[in-house]
Amino acid sequence: MELGLTRKLLDEVMGELVFYQTLIHVLPVVVYTYEIERKEEVKSVRNIWMNQRGLDFMGYSQDEISRMGYDFFRETIHPDDLEVIPQKLSKAFRDKPVFIGMHRIKAKNQSKYCWTYCHGIVLKTFDDGSPRKLLTVAFEITETLHTENQLAIAMKEINSLKQELKRCCLTQREKEVLHLIVKGKTDKEISHELFISVTTAKKHRTNLIRKVGVHNSVELWRWLWKTGNIDFIPQLSSF
Repeated sequence: MELGLTRKLLDEVMGELVFYQTLIHVLPVVVYTYEIERKEEVKSVRNIWMNQRGLDFMGYSQDEISRMGYDFFRETIHPDDLEVIPQKLSKAFRDKPVFIGMHRIKAKNQSKYCWTYCHGIVLKTFDDGSPRKLLTVAFEITETLHTENQLAIAMKEINSLKQELKRCCLTQREKEVLHLIVKGKTDKEISHELFISVTTAKKHRTNLIRKVGVHNSVELWRWLWKTGNIDFIPQLSSF
């Protein structure tokens, strides 16, 4: 009799499992899991599972996605969004294991991108607490973003993160030079204050202009003011 009860309970559990597996595949959302194989290496990210609705929406099979590795993200996520997503994740997971954001994706062999709203949670972490495996639910929201104002907000957020990313890529020496540039210092004055040659000072100025994506020192100053980099703005009081 005990064996019969155990078999009945097992059948019930298996029935529940099949029900939930079916449910997660037919939900009108894209559900997927991805893993970061090597800590802080963006290109080691790979998708390890996606529900059937997601596979149908994206036009790929799970085998194709697995073989593509990081190239799957490169092929499907808008380049501007792909550039800032790692920064978004790092910023989001600093305080809590939850990520909420928007980005643009496109299906296989398509040229048009659609907007998605994503909500992700951390399933597994590295020893230092940084995310290793994540589960994400994504909603297609293109239709709800038709107003110019909503699209402008989304683009402004992406642009703001891109500008912050540029600042984070500056070396400590470049930041020191930037402090002096916004104070109106010449290359000769910068070389004197930092105990470097004039040639080196000029090189740092050129690298800053190139990294930020502007054309001259005036535009560099405008970029700094426009993006509101709090590390540098207080220096402008003596300008």
